Amino acid sequence: MECWLTADSSLVGSSRVLDLGPYTSEFGMLVSAPEQRGTGIGRELVAYAEWHARDRGRRAMQLELLVTRHGRHPSKAFLASWYARIGNHSPGRRRVPAAGTLAVPCELLVCEKPLSPAPTAGTTGGASQSVSRICSGRC
Repeated sequence: MECWLTADSSLVGSSRVLDLGPYTSEFGMLVSAPEQRGTGIGRELVAYAEWHARDRGRRAMQLELLVTRHGRHPSKAFLASWYARIGNHSPGRRRVPAAGTLAVPCELLVCEKPLSPAPTAGTTGGASQSVSRICSGRC
C-alpha cells in the first residue's frame, strides 16, 4: 500500500506500508515535501499507517533506517530521534543485504512500536482530519 497526502491538490507526502506477517506491519519510504516539513505531515502519515495496520489486526509496526556504521549523518540522527519521539524503540541493528554496493559501510537500525488495539469502526485512531485526504493505492 502506498499513501499520498495532498493539500490543495499538491503532493505533500508519501509512505509505504507492508505486512510482514500476521501480527506486524512495516512502514517506510516516508517523505514529505521540503516546504511541508515541520507542519505535521510526517506524523499524519505515520498515524494513518498505524491505523491501517491496526485495522487489519496487526499488533506492531516496524521500520528500518539505513545508517552509517562509522560516524553520524545529521539527517539520519534527526530521523532516529524523531522516530523515538513518536514511540518507536530500537532493539538492535541488522546487516544490509547489499552492503557491498553502498558508498560507505552501513547497517539497518531496526525500530519497533507496539500498536494499541484497533480504534472504533469509522475512526482513524488519532489521525487528524487531514487523513481524509490520504489515498490507499494509486490515486
